[in-house]
Order: sequence, then C-alpha cells, then structure tokens
Amino acid sequence: MVQYIHTPYPTPSSLLTLRSQFYPAPSLPPSVIRQQREEAVARAALYTHRGSCPHLVESTALLTAVILSDQAGTTNPSTLRAAYVAAFGRFVTGLLDSCQDKARKQSMYELAKGVGLPAKFVELRHAGVHEGMPGLGRLRRGAGEGLGWIWGFYWGRLEGGELEGGEMEGVEGGDGDGMGEGEEGRVEGLVRRYLDLGETVGERMRRDILWGQIRGLERGLVKGVVERVVGGTSDGKVVRRGMALGRLLEEEEQGGGMVVEEGEKKDEQRERVPEGEDVKMGEAEVEDIPKPTITTEAPSQPKPQQPTPSWVLYDEKEWVPKPIGVPTYRKMHIRSIPMWSDNYAYLVVDDKSKDAVIIDPANPPEVLPVLEEAIANKEINLTAIVNTHHHRDHAGGNQTLLSKLPSKLPIIGGRDCAHVTKTPAHNETFTIGENIKVKALHTPCHTQDSICYLMEDSETGDKVIFTGDTLFIGGCGRFFEGTGEEMHKALNVVLAGVGDDVRVYPGHEYTKSNVKFGVSVLQSEAVRALEAFADDCKETQGKFTIGDEKQHNVFMRPQDPEIQKATGETDPVAIMTKLREMKNNFKSPRTYDSKESGMFYKPPKQSRLAKEHNVTPQEEAEIREAFSLFAEPMEGEGREGVIPIHDVRRALIALGLPPTSPSELSDLLSVLDPDEELGYATFPNFFAVCALKIHNKSHSSEAHIAEVDEAFGLFTTKGSNAITLANLKKVAKLLQLEEEVSEEVLKDMILEANGGAGVGRGVKKEEFEGVLRRAGVWR
Repeated sequence: MVQYIHTPYPTPSSLLTLRSQFYPAPSLPPSVIRQQREEAVARAALYTHRGSCPHLVESTALLTAVILSDQAGTTNPSTLRAAYVAAFGRFVTGLLDSCQDKARKQSMYELAKGVGLPAKFVELRHAGVHEGMPGLGRLRRGAGEGLGWIWGFYWGRLEGGELEGGEMEGVEGGDGDGMGEGEEGRVEGLVRRYLDLGETVGERMRRDILWGQIRGLERGLVKGVVERVVGGTSDGKVVRRGMALGRLLEEEEQGGGMVVEEGEKKDEQRERVPEGEDVKMGEAEVEDIPKPTITTEAPSQPKPQQPTPSWVLYDEKEWVPKPIGVPTYRKMHIRSIPMWSDNYAYLVVDDKSKDAVIIDPANPPEVLPVLEEAIANKEINLTAIVNTHHHRDHAGGNQTLLSKLPSKLPIIGGRDCAHVTKTPAHNETFTIGENIKVKALHTPCHTQDSICYLMEDSETGDKVIFTGDTLFIGGCGRFFEGTGEEMHKALNVVLAGVGDDVRVYPGHEYTKSNVKFGVSVLQSEAVRALEAFADDCKETQGKFTIGDEKQHNVFMRPQDPEIQKATGETDPVAIMTKLREMKNNFKSPRTYDSKESGMFYKPPKQSRLAKEHNVTPQEEAEIREAFSLFAEPMEGEGREGVIPIHDVRRALIALGLPPTSPSELSDLLSVLDPDEELGYATFPNFFAVCALKIHNKSHSSEAHIAEVDEAFGLFTTKGSNAITLANLKKVAKLLQLEEEVSEEVLKDMILEANGGAGVGRGVKKEEFEGVLRRAGVWR
C-alpha cells in the first residue's frame, strides 16, 4: 500500500535552498547575507504555517529572526531579551519534548544527553523561563551556538551533496584563506575565519556559530592548527583570539560551556550531587537521577555519531547533572514571596554559606511557611530581617516573625521601622554570608526613613537593588513625607548612579497601572514595550534593570522633550512634582453613553461611609490608603484594623491634612481616644476626622470661595450658573491649542463633571469645584 507523507516544502531541494539561505557563504556582502536570511525566515514561517515543519527548521528561523532584529539595532533591549528567551526556549523545549518517552518520564538533562544537546542550553533555557532574564551577552552567545549546534545535528546531515549557492560558515565546500587539502585544511579554514572576525555584534554572533562547529572536531587536530596559525602571524589581535580559543578548547575537555569573551568570568565546574540526596534551591527541586542508559533519539532525525564534547562520556567518567534552577554563574539567590494582592517580600540567600535575610516580610501568614520550611530543610541560615521603610505593608510583620522564629534576629531598617535594631548610614556597607556585598542607600521622600539596598555577588558581579516604595517598574512612590526635590534626587541621582546593569526588585507589583500613566505622557518604543510586557506577564520584579528604567520610566526622564511638553516644565524638580500630581489624579480612559452624545458615563460609587461624610470616592480612597500605611490588625475591627494614636499625626501628614497646631492635634486625638485608654483609633473615627478637615479646608475660607468664583467666571458669561458646551468651545479656541479639541471630547468633559446628567445641563459651580478638587488644585 502506498503511504503518503505530507511535507510543507514542495521538494527536498527546497529545504536545501532554505539551508543555503540560513547559512550563506561568509564571503558574500553583509547586505546580501542579511537579505538571504530574511528570505529564509519568511519562507520557514510559511512552512510552519502549513504544518508538519521539522522543529529544527522552525527553531533556526526563530533564532535567526531575533539575531537579525538585534543586528538592526532598533529594538528596545528589554524587548530583545524577551525575544531571545522565547526563541531559545522554543528551540530547547520543542526538541526535548519530542524525545520524551511517555512510559518513562525523563528529566531534560537525560533527554539532552540522549541527543547530544549541551547542558548549557538546558540551563540557559531554564534561566530565561523561570528566573530573571539573562543578559544580552549571554543570550547572544546562546543563540549563535544554538545555530551552530542545529547545523551539526540537522542541516549538515541533510541529503543533497553540495550546498546550493551558500555554505555554513567554515564547513566543507568553503574557500577560506589558508584552506589546504583534506580534513586538516578544512579545520584550518574554520580556525582562520574564527580568528579573523572582529567585535561587532554581527561578527561575534558569526564567531559563536563557528565555535559550534569547531567544538565538534577532533581536539588534537584543532589545537595543532590553532598553534600553527597563531605562530605564523604577527597580528596581535589574532594572537589574543587564538590564545582565548586555546583556553576554550581546554575548558571543553573539562566539561566547559559556551563561548566566553576575554575578561569575562568563566563558568565554574558543575557541582557534583551526592548520590542518594535530593538537591533543592528555592522553588526548584531535582530528584537524584540514576546512572542512565540513554537510547532516546529525536524522531526522524539521525543520532549524532558521537556525543557533543561538552558532555562527559559515560565510559570515561560518571556524568552528574547540575540541578535545574541553580545556575553555575550565580551565587546570590533571590526568591520573591508575593503577599496580599500586590506586595513582595524577598528572601536573599548566599549560596556558599546559606546565610540569608528576609526583606519586608509584612504578612507573616504568607512569609512564615516559606521561612520555616527552608530552615527545617537546612537550606538557609536566616541572619536578619531587613526593612525598606516603616509602613505597615513593609515592616508590619516584624514583631510576629520575632516571636515565631526560633532565634532572635536583628532588624535592619529605617529609624521608624518596628523593633529596628540597626539603621545603616547612607552608603554604609555590610555583607550577607561570604559572597553578597550590601550597600544601604538613603532615599527619603515616600517616607523619611526610606532605604534602598544595593546587593552585589562578589564572585560574579551580578547586581540587584531592592527599592521598596521609592522606585517601581515604570513608576515611583507617592511623596507622603517628602518633596519632588527629594524624589528627583532619589531616582535620578542616587539610584541612577548605581549602574545600568542593576536589576530592580520593587516593593509592589504596580507595573500595569504605572505603564498606563506612562503611555499617557510618553508614547516611546520603550514605554510601549513595557506595556506589552506587563500585559503578558503578571510579575515583573527582577526583569528590568536601572538602565531599562531610564528608558521607560517617565519619572527618570526629566530631560525628555516630550515629558517637558506634557508637564509644561523644564526644571527637573518641577517636572518630578508635576508628574506625581498628574499620576495621583490619573484615571484610565472611560467609556460613555447618553442620549445626547451616544456615550455612557458611570460615575464611581460612594460607599455608605463616604455618603455619610459627604466626601468623593477619590477622597475616600486616599483616606483608606493613608490609614493602611500605619494600621495594625485587631480582632473585631474588620479588614481595616486600627491605627496607633501616636501614628495619627503622621497619617494626616501623608494625606496632606497636617494638624495646624499642637492644640488642634490634641483636640483631634481627644475625639479619637477620649479617655486615653485605648491607644488606638478605629477606621470610622479616623475617617470622620479626615472628612471634617477636608471640608474645613475646602469650604470655610472666604478666600477660597472667592477663588472658586473667579475660576468659574473664566469659563462662563456674566450671570450664568453653569459651564456650557459653547463656553468650552470658546475657551479651547482662546487657548490656541496645537491640536484641535473635538466636540465629542468637550461633551465627555461635561458628562464626567456632572455625573452624566446631560450635556445640555452643563456644569454647575459646585461640580466645577469638585473637578478641581479631584485634580489636586484644591482639597
């Protein structure tokens, strides 16, 4: 019976043509090489769409596409890193999943061993998917070596003889300088091409591809060729590259890994796992893998004649896999512990000594189980609690942790943090275990005791910073106890100066809301890229660097002309102050509907408490936020808890309603705690005091009433009691705005101001005042 096999390409020669386009002759002009690779990517995408496309063809296209995008130099670094991770992850995961035996579940390391895939590829894939995204240098090397490995495993073994119009860089059929006859001449051509390549991004990637071929050749022959080529030249650059290549070959014999540029720190040897023991780190756990006999092969693909040299041969030495989740290059481990809906605590561990600190463990029910398990399993030696500032959602768990954990821990934090025992000075340093250096950076504004902690792995140079509520991904904290000048210094002087490669771990997951505001101010490629990332990823901590923040965080771009235009300011401090005001009052775009405008507006609902005290939903939200910063849980007082009497003044300051005098503060406290017995204030009572101060500030002043009348008169004709559509059109015309404001937008403004009562009704004076109050002009 005839059996039909569907292929996405018309003929076998079509696949050979695709091969020659993916791996064109290096002697061709760069523009031609790029054009051929772009055509190959497009053709492979078509084959993939048709179905039944070999996985390694698709992987070649994905890796090539991201390399081409990188070489173009137009893609944001964070977007580029995400693209590399996605392409490399698809390459490794798809290949190994196709080798999985349903009857006997195997680890990725076992599967990789069976097909000769380097262990470093499995580790890089895991680091990209489950840890902070690797740096661009490491990802570029991985992609280049991946293409080299795919050539040796798949493309180079296709039937069809000579390549049609191209060749793999340095493989049989090329005409490189110094090419002799036979195997030695072929190796010499490869080595000369490798050593002649420069240091541009494109040349480094081509060198990585060549390394993927060189590493599979007979080692003694390659060493001899390298020594002969280096000895016969006076070019210092070639000599240095030849010496570096010789070191790489030696490392390969010892089980080394990817290409490492001169000056970079080499990956350490894999740590052996004691037989019969499990290996655990953070959330990753790898069971002991028995000494296997691997027979798994990739379907319909030939098994390599010999294992890739980066793997130890079983008949020479026992192979022990490195546990996934413990990268050899990193000795500082960070575990995020989500709390409530958007808070983070962080467990930082020095791998060598197991010494650890817990940062901002505000919610013990979510943090303690993690700590207790790690301590019980002897994974960590907890040495301290570290706080970024005194607010309850960061330092509120200190007392509970001290009472629950077996040993009394020091508490390192700002001077106002609960039970603090040590407040480091600005730029003061200390260590965690043997490898982690910590520097305390004072960043007063959100609170006056705010401290950010810069940490560096002394062995690898890997750097991170824990920023609390000072810096968020794409945003910054409210100025509860400080000024725009202080926040500008904190972000654009202190934090901006720690280094662009430092990864950011903030205290909250606010990225989605931050980037919505960011896009309203600056529609740059970097901000749009952050928006896309936030839409796809629930958590963003540790995914971006200080350098990334300088690109997509509007609070760190006071020099940007677009931001200066949006704020109407040029002074950096004035820009920071204005941006924070705009963010405080920012509302996501609404949808409207009414009989007059064809749109609908649904005003925010007031709670029962807000109605009783005649405050707006926005004012209620601000009161709740200020209360929550200092609140403590108490049985019978609902989810809001209570606030200690001694924190009432600070809460009112955070709300922008400070007591005007000591006597007023005394009067307020007597209302909240008449007999001075409780020592705390409940949320309803605190709310009532805040509402009273809001109304007194808003309405009691004759000067304020006159100010409202004057502002209202700017929008209306004499004797009018409402702002109409015609009034707004006239004002818009007088302002001579660069872009004409449409009538629909003006109608929307009226409907939002009057709660959807209709365009024809207009906006009355009290509604106008409410709009300006919500905008922060008045309380």
